[in-house]
Amino acid sequence: MKKAPSRRPPCSSPSSEDEQFQASFSSSRSSHSSSNSSSEFSLNEYSTISKKRNQIKEEQQKDNRDDKKRKQRKACRKTSLEEEPLWLIQLKNSHRRRSRRSNTSSSLQDLARIILSNRPVLFITGAGLSAASGIRPFRGANGIWSEIIWKMATREEFRKDPLEWYNSFWLKYFPPYAYGEFFEPNQGHEAISMLSNMPGANVKVITQNVDGLHSMTKTTWNNEKKMIEAHGRLGLYKCIPESDSDTDSDSDDDNNRKVKIGSRRKSRVAKAAYQRGKRIRIQQQITQMQPNQSINSASDERNGFVSREPEKFPCKYEILESIPVHMVLPPQVGRVLAGIDPSGIPSSTFDKQSDLDNDEITSSSYQLNSPESSYHVDTHAEKPVRRRNEKKKGTNCGDSKPTICINHPPLCPSCNRPVAPQALLFDEGYHSHKHYQFERMEQWIEQAEVIVFVGTSFAVSLTDCALEHARQEQKLVYNFNIESGKLDSTAWLNVENVVGDVQRTLPMLVKACEEEFLAQGTE
Repeated sequence: MKKAPSRRPPCSSPSSEDEQFQASFSSSRSSHSSSNSSSEFSLNEYSTISKKRNQIKEEQQKDNRDDKKRKQRKACRKTSLEEEPLWLIQLKNSHRRRSRRSNTSSSLQDLARIILSNRPVLFITGAGLSAASGIRPFRGANGIWSEIIWKMATREEFRKDPLEWYNSFWLKYFPPYAYGEFFEPNQGHEAISMLSNMPGANVKVITQNVDGLHSMTKTTWNNEKKMIEAHGRLGLYKCIPESDSDTDSDSDDDNNRKVKIGSRRKSRVAKAAYQRGKRIRIQQQITQMQPNQSINSASDERNGFVSREPEKFPCKYEILESIPVHMVLPPQVGRVLAGIDPSGIPSSTFDKQSDLDNDEITSSSYQLNSPESSYHVDTHAEKPVRRRNEKKKGTNCGDSKPTICINHPPLCPSCNRPVAPQALLFDEGYHSHKHYQFERMEQWIEQAEVIVFVGTSFAVSLTDCALEHARQEQKLVYNFNIESGKLDSTAWLNVENVVGDVQRTLPMLVKACEEEFLAQGTE
């Protein structure tokens, strides 16, 4: 009778642990048999194999526990991530990658690819860009505003005494030889103009500087359409109204717009008042009415009503146009503001004096035909030749007046009122004059995919507005600045700091664009 083969119960299937044990047991037994075939299987070897089996089992249990904990942590993290939007998760991940990368050349290559891809890129430049040209910045150790009371650069102080305002403040800190043609653009200015001319580039520039160096570069570029001088330009003048502090108010047109720099309501009201005054002046000329008298007031007088004070309207140089220095009245004051003395020599000695042609200055549009002028220049004070890296010495004519003084305030050629420099004063809004183009600035900031700051201290409302918009829209920001001007990259602000002198870093960006353009051409 044959013995029935042994069968394992159907409910129990061979496990991996049993198979490992049997394999190890068989190998140990076969090796023991070969070495000593006559001896029985040792109990010590069996206990060793049992320990090995238990060790394998414990390791598997530990792995199972670790897998269970890992799944729990993953489930908790998934629950927390579901509460955050996808854009925030991506922004955090990209920030982690950027925080580990500190290679300037890599950052410049990325920006070069963006510039050449026809994506809108906006450069916002500050005083740090022009410092290399010898122009003093507004802030810092050698800053202009560290030496004066902030309240002087306001309409309110100007209205008190325009003549004293020029002599004691403006001509002291902004003499004619401190800006304009007496300085030259540096390599940073040239680099930005070259970037705007790159094939496929969509680069625009908003500058906070008032020196006009962006428009004086050797590289020709369409600065009239691609640049906005947000804070004005020295050498131009504007008419100041007799009243109105021009402070911003909460009431405005289209308050829901993404970028808000100026008041559209105030700009609209001022322009409407000017157009109304223009129509009335034309009708006055037609009907031979008295100057500055409105039609309504004339009809009231004819009907026996009490006459009212003539209505006043804005001057065109108050909101729409700028006054060139050669149009300022009296002409002698205009020549002082232009930096030309009665003999046709610049009013101050500086390091570029030897490069100027006196004949060319004398034959310019300023006609020096009046021997008696309404200004004077202190010719007794010693004026040594100043190097650009030396601090300017404010030699005074008298105790409190600067070297250059005028005896009559500059006047508007249209309304005969005192005019102020075309520079944004502290109690003015960007909507106060058309020169600042605040609506165009708002559009450029909103349309830009990348915002590049160059040499700015981030201390004015323009940069605050641009940074806030970059945070809200998660736009990439590049900051070309010195070490003290770095921005912190956070989960809400995506920043690449390019630290160094802009005369070095901006030309490096131009070179990266050229290399990228050549690489694209070979593909």
